[in-house]
Amino acid sequence: MNEVDNLLIALKKCMPLLDCTPLHASPPLSPGQEDIINWLYKHLNQQGLMVYEEWKEYFGWLPELSPLSTIILPADPAGYIFSLLEKVDQSMAAVHASELIYTMPWLEHINFYLKSHEIRVVDILPFENAFILCIQDDDASMRQLSICLRAFDMDINTREPLDQSQTSAMLTSLFTE
Repeated sequence: MNEVDNLLIALKKCMPLLDCTPLHASPPLSPGQEDIINWLYKHLNQQGLMVYEEWKEYFGWLPELSPLSTIILPADPAGYIFSLLEKVDQSMAAVHASELIYTMPWLEHINFYLKSHEIRVVDILPFENAFILCIQDDDASMRQLSICLRAFDMDINTREPLDQSQTSAMLTSLFTE
């Protein structure tokens, strides 16, 4: 499984806290997408490097990931987004209410505050809910991780950082027909 080895190399580069030993000791059952994501989740979650969130239950809190455990953000990203949501007529949403939870810029706004720490939170595609990782904010490393995940029909959603004005503009566009 050369693709698995390549994926581990890319993950280690993006996630310096990753201990690859247990992943090598217990390889995935198959190279199938479901087996790969389950294998990654099992091992990375045990190390505090991946969390699973259902989008309908996620409201912008800082994910409980080891690299984020000592970081104190200078602002409350979720609080800011909620303050914006209070000011809009949600019945005017350009996106159907059932899809709105998938378009909220929670992670993008968190990433604005993480930029100075040279890390970002991303989620793995194409899943309905979020498998969230904290990785180095390095374009080359993210590109390599993306390439390695594509071998398993997956990718990363890089969640480009959005400052307050960009977050406000994005939310305004969601609520403007």
